[in-house]
Amino acid sequence: MKANAMIQIKRVISALLILLMFSLFIYFPVSASQERKAVEGKTDSYIEKIEPRFFKEEPETALIQCYDVNEDGLVAVCMVSGYCKNSALVYDSDGHFLYGYEINDSGLTVVHWRDSDLQLCVISDNMLVTADGKGNIKSVSALTDDQTEIYGGYSEITGITRNGRSYNISKNPLKADTVTLTENGSTRTIYEAQYKIPIPRPLSFIMLLILCWNVLLVIAASIIAIVLSRRKKKQKAGQEKTK
Repeated sequence: MKANAMIQIKRVISALLILLMFSLFIYFPVSASQERKAVEGKTDSYIEKIEPRFFKEEPETALIQCYDVNEDGLVAVCMVSGYCKNSALVYDSDGHFLYGYEINDSGLTVVHWRDSDLQLCVISDNMLVTADGKGNIKSVSALTDDQTEIYGGYSEITGITRNGRSYNISKNPLKADTVTLTENGSTRTIYEAQYKIPIPRPLSFIMLLILCWNVLLVIAASIIAIVLSRRKKKQKAGQEKTK
């Protein structure tokens, strides 16, 4: 009886885990799609949502999502700057920090140059924010399907060449993320991460939920097993008394 009960418990636990995973994977894309439709075409609403913050003091650098270089040699680096926050940092070709923007966003954000204007492509919301180097948001628009496909691949770009200069990004889980510039045979570092975030935020949140769920299931299964064990002992003791 106990063996059959434990088998049933394991089946229930497995079914609940599968249902939980399915719900998470369904919820996030649907929510992003609904949110995108809600803000699309509403510039003020979207600006209020992401709350862009302009700054001119270099923050603590972190995990690189992507980077881009314009024709003037300005390097824009998109990094994970905190929980549900991404930042775009701009450096000159000598590695001097110029300015940056921080936005509230829990998904993938990539940076792109349009001449001297910096564009933040918020892939998770399907939105494009264009800003200048003085803290002004110049425009907000929805990404087209082609733009989403193109900008979505920016996180895979490692090498960029501008005016004979070679820029390269290095992502190493055992070392700091770096962006380097090679010119006339010499290489110098433009950007170097000061700390690492080992797990992407959405993934860490999902893993935390799964961990808590598993702990609750183990506790529940243990309680049920103890109850069944005590019931079996009582039944055995009752059978011995009747003999």
